[in-house]
Amino acid sequence: MRMRTPLPFVLAGLQILAAGETKAPEAAVLKAQFQKAHTAFAKAFDHKDLDGFMSHFTADIAYQEKDGTKRDFAGLKTFMKGLMDCLEKTHKHVHTVHSVTVDGAEAHAKVSETWSFDIVDRISMFGPKDAPHKIAGEEAYDETWVKDGNDWKVKATTMTQEKMMVDGKPAQ
Repeated sequence: MRMRTPLPFVLAGLQILAAGETKAPEAAVLKAQFQKAHTAFAKAFDHKDLDGFMSHFTADIAYQEKDGTKRDFAGLKTFMKGLMDCLEKTHKHVHTVHSVTVDGAEAHAKVSETWSFDIVDRISMFGPKDAPHKIAGEEAYDETWVKDGNDWKVKATTMTQEKMMVDGKPAQ
């Protein structure tokens, strides 16, 4: 005698399968969306568009450098303005979103950034004020994104890797 599975169990099983099947496509869609946002980050930075750059972050952003330095929205904005004021020429500036995982209303991304710029050191990062430098680097970040209205924005960023060269030598 063959036993039939009651309909509620069949429907529940289909819902579980459907939920599992939507996770990967949702992550893939968000990965493409976050990649587009990161391309816009780089473009905004390269064009010294501070407001455009900052528009990708929530008002309560928690940004942490590799050395542990933490910045809130105002601190990040001030820091980025200082960097943009130094920028003379962009040779390369590429962001790559490597992976995205979705956790309810949050998404977590692993991102890398590769860049090379000509700068005039107006904030004395690498020595005497107003000295010209060629800088290049690679950085990696763990990011937390949240839905903000119809958009996703970065709520937290932690730099996990930083390599920088200044005038062809490792940065101090």
